[in-house]
Amino acid sequence: RNAGMHTAASSEAGTAGFRPRPTDVFVVTYPKCGTTWVTQIVHQLRTGGDMSFGEITEVVPWDILALDCGQDLAADQVAAPRLFKSHEPADRIARGARDIVVARDPLDAFVSFYHFLPSYVGLPPGSLTVEEFADGVFDGVSHSGYIWDFLLGWWRRRAEKEVLWLCFEDLKEDLPREVRR
Repeated sequence: RNAGMHTAASSEAGTAGFRPRPTDVFVVTYPKCGTTWVTQIVHQLRTGGDMSFGEITEVVPWDILALDCGQDLAADQVAAPRLFKSHEPADRIARGARDIVVARDPLDAFVSFYHFLPSYVGLPPGSLTVEEFADGVFDGVSHSGYIWDFLLGWWRRRAEKEVLWLCFEDLKEDLPREVRR
């Protein structure tokens, strides 16, 4: 399932083929680092609390999956600013927008990924040991690459005015403070 998650054409359309507006916002994370949580927060802020959707990517397209889902990244959205989900590394994401990058303790991200990915790809619960899962993730199963490369790429861009760096742990500790940021 992971190999067929998105087509090469959809990936290209969401990265090199997409020209975001300067007002657009990408919520960017390594998988299992708060993507949906922060995307929901930003969507609620831009709409004043809209919950008229079934799944968040219906109103916040995933950059590299949008074409495969029949979504037009260039179209207006239900509210402004336009908002996009992404797991793309800093050197691959469509440039020209603002980026909210959420980092998480890599060990916690790994444990969350371990509990999520096997069932997502159709494996029965408990069919992989932690060691087998680690071998797979560190051998390139994740489309997002290695967490350290991902974090380092975005860390290098953290001082850019278009980049807001958040930490998952800070969101848990003081959500109102982080939302104000």
